[in-house]
Amino acid sequence: MRKHRTWQFYTAVCVLGVALLGLAVAFALHSDISLQAILTAAPQNLFLTAGLLLLLYMLKSLTIFFPMLILEMAVGYLFPAPAALLINFLGIWIVLTIPYWVGRALGLRQVSKLTWKYPKLQAVIQNRTAILSSSAFSCA
Repeated sequence: MRKHRTWQFYTAVCVLGVALLGLAVAFALHSDISLQAILTAAPQNLFLTAGLLLLLYMLKSLTIFFPMLILEMAVGYLFPAPAALLINFLGIWIVLTIPYWVGRALGLRQVSKLTWKYPKLQAVIQNRTAILSSSAFSCA
C-alpha cells in the first residue's frame, strides 16, 4: 500500500473548509436557492458573475442538495451561448474533479484505518481484488 501524503490530506481539508464556509455564507444571505435568487445576486460584471457561478459549482461538488440544474439554467440565461457552454463545461469539470481529489486524499487513510481495525474487511477487499483480476471477468 502506498504511503499517504500529508499535503493531500491538508489540501482536502482546506477545500472542505472553504466549501463549508461558502455554504454558510450562501445560506446566511439566501435561505432559498432558486434561479431567481441566483439571477438577482449576480453582479453586473460578467467576469465576477462567472467566478461566482464557478464558486457555486464548487459548492455543488461537495453537497448533494445544491441544485446543479438551476446553476446550468442561470449560466444559460446570463451569458451568450458560447460563453455559457464554456462556463457550464468548466463547472461540470469542477463538480467531477473536486470530489475525486477529496476522496483520493482522504480515502486511502480511511481504508487503511478500517482494514486495520476490522480484519474481515481486509479479507473482503482481497477477495474482491482476486475476483476482479480473475480471467473469468476479463474482457480479453
